[in-house]
Amino acid sequence: MDEYFETLLAQEQVISHYAAVISGVSFLTIPALIYLIQTHLASQGKPFSLKTLLTPFNATLLGLAISFTGLCAADSYAVSSGFNPQVRANCGAVQAVFACSYHTCYIIYSYNRGIAIIKLHLPKLKRFMKFLLYIIPCIFYTSLVPQITATVLAEVQPSTSPELLNLLGNVAQAVNAAGSISAAMFDGILLASFFKGTIAFRQKNGLNVDEMRLVIISKYGTSAIVVYFISNGFFVASFSVPHGVFADELMQVAQTLLFFVYLILVGMKVELQRNSDNSSSVGPGYAPKNSVPSITNKKTSNVSAAMEDSATCQKMV
Repeated sequence: MDEYFETLLAQEQVISHYAAVISGVSFLTIPALIYLIQTHLASQGKPFSLKTLLTPFNATLLGLAISFTGLCAADSYAVSSGFNPQVRANCGAVQAVFACSYHTCYIIYSYNRGIAIIKLHLPKLKRFMKFLLYIIPCIFYTSLVPQITATVLAEVQPSTSPELLNLLGNVAQAVNAAGSISAAMFDGILLASFFKGTIAFRQKNGLNVDEMRLVIISKYGTSAIVVYFISNGFFVASFSVPHGVFADELMQVAQTLLFFVYLILVGMKVELQRNSDNSSSVGPGYAPKNSVPSITNKKTSNVSAAMEDSATCQKMV
């Protein structure tokens, strides 16, 4: 039995080191992202300041990196404690805060990037999407209340009945499930709009700058949503199995996929910046050679209107 327990502890240390490494890698992307933003601003002849750095898109991308770094750092510390229930509970509360921040930044970033496409292809759902934009973060952060309450009670009042702690934990999981279902609905609508946009633009030639931006957003947005869905699947699986190494391994897979979601969104930003730089250098009539049947003037004006009406047009990159 002792040998089996030592094996488990050794495996836990490996997982802890992995979480620490991926947390460090994520942290290093923060200065890299800031440098990327500064370089693009310089190429556009714009000053680098707190205001130009923390645009809605940049702030949410940085929020994703910071949240993911904190999430993995807390996870690494929790796993390194072995099977200490109190340390795991305390770190679990910290992880929950960072996870809520990550999901909130993801939802806000996805909405701001995708709202122009929704207005163009699923206009009847734009108000519902705005409702989800506000309600999903509220649901996720509400789930923190019972979880943190349980953690504090267990810490300051050890005599608290296990039944009460379990009840609070179940409430937190139920609220979290409601948030996950809402987020899945949000992503499903975005995915449908991206598919419709991709099909529409493939039937065209001579895409203008705004249309090329929407194509880029659809391509990277679809990839991010698919990986995000898979990640949530692993998260659910990690809570569905008994606590131990296998659950921790599933959690690491889920968190690694969240890191890939962040990298995909950074890739979207890089592509949008490249498109913006190319269009600036070649002029307003720019359209790539491999673009697609020119749309009617009415359709083109609809694209421009969708871009202008959304937050996306303010700072596309």
